[in-house]
Amino acid sequence: DSIVLSFPFLGGLSVVKKTISLEQVAKTGLVAGSVGELIKDVISFPLDTIRTRLMTQGSFEAVASNSTAEPASMMRSDKARQESQARAYKTLMVGDFAEGTQVVTKK
Repeated sequence: DSIVLSFPFLGGLSVVKKTISLEQVAKTGLVAGSVGELIKDVISFPLDTIRTRLMTQGSFEAVASNSTAEPASMMRSDKARQESQARAYKTLMVGDFAEGTQVVTKK
């Protein structure tokens, strides 16, 4: 079974459309999906590895050299760290006390 499709606006182009079974559609889809995923992984995996190594390169060098430098994701001033801890403490403790109780932290 086949159907001929004609496109007069494209200069009389004709295309033969074949009817295929559901099994053929499933096999073709499986092969196309598998090949597509394989190509994606072959291309993206090495690029992701390079990107990850570049992002973590400074972190590992600081640890390896016993440097006091911290990775960029962990850098914070002492004051900012203390303020963050105080906010977290207040957030946790306020829910445990009755309304009107004030949580005081030492500076």
